[in-house]
Amino acid sequence: MAIKQEARTRVSSWDTCRGQKVPAELRYLLDGQYVPGVIKLLEFYEREDSFIYVMERFNNSMDLYDFISKEKKLSEALARDFYCQVFCSKPPPSYSPCLR
Repeated sequence: MAIKQEARTRVSSWDTCRGQKVPAELRYLLDGQYVPGVIKLLEFYEREDSFIYVMERFNNSMDLYDFISKEKKLSEALARDFYCQVFCSKPPPSYSPCLR
């Protein structure tokens, strides 16, 4: 399992979910829960000063930001593969995890 804590002051983008203002990252995680290979959100906690995400963690995994920072430069083929993994999936008809 992986635990991420994000200070409210560091949230740069917000969205709504079930009528509540939440970090956009949470909304994206919820929207991707049906996609094979996407990290599953196990729990989410809202604190007065921060948000806590409890997620599954794969062996041999690395955060995309950390990977790109480490590599400095990606080949076009690898960048294309990442793009397709992130943007080429479509939700099933009428899928809306925040409206359940």
